[in-house]
Amino acid sequence: FFAGCKKHPDPQFTSFGGMVGISGNTAAYGTVYAGSAEEVVVRHGPELPYTPDDVGHYRPGDLFKTSLQLVDSFGNQILNTDASGTPVPPPYTVRADLRDPAAPAGDAPIFTSLFKFGADGKCNLLDTPFQLIFPTTPGPGGVLTFKDDLVLYHTIVEPVNGVQLPAVEVPITRLPCSINQAFSQTLKECVDCFPSQYIINRDGACQDCPPNGGSCNSA
Repeated sequence: FFAGCKKHPDPQFTSFGGMVGISGNTAAYGTVYAGSAEEVVVRHGPELPYTPDDVGHYRPGDLFKTSLQLVDSFGNQILNTDASGTPVPPPYTVRADLRDPAAPAGDAPIFTSLFKFGADGKCNLLDTPFQLIFPTTPGPGGVLTFKDDLVLYHTIVEPVNGVQLPAVEVPITRLPCSINQAFSQTLKECVDCFPSQYIINRDGACQDCPPNGGSCNSA
């Protein structure tokens, strides 16, 4: 199934071997130009705050950053239009669930929220500033153990063309806090150390510099 060709000032038609090639045209999907959404995928590109290799890498407190789009069987992005050809948001809702795959079946997700597509046909989780909070367990001496091996599931709530599309799964890898930062047990995120402090374990707390001298510079 091919998309319909939109008006173009000078489309070119070339015949070869009993077939016709069309160039210089554009295509669209939606109310006027029909297409079939077959899959929801994670977007990648230079304008996004991640690459295919680090889409699931988060520091405590980072904002959810995935961007999704619907594509057809050829991998083309699906755009929705009204009767006049004006782009409108696809009528679907994305549910994002952060889960522990090892948790018993039926356990509530660690985090869940709903997101909408925009008129550009993209669902950007960054548009709604939700933070990724890693569950922690206190150990001996106050040392925290972070829950790893989490998975962020992205599910289209409504059937698409009568079919329930499979969820997009993004395994989550926890990164340590940045240099000069430490994990705040109160805020559950990475925070900057003061210039009068230093940090050894970035999963721990900022430490005050010795009172008898020394230059820390929060490092």
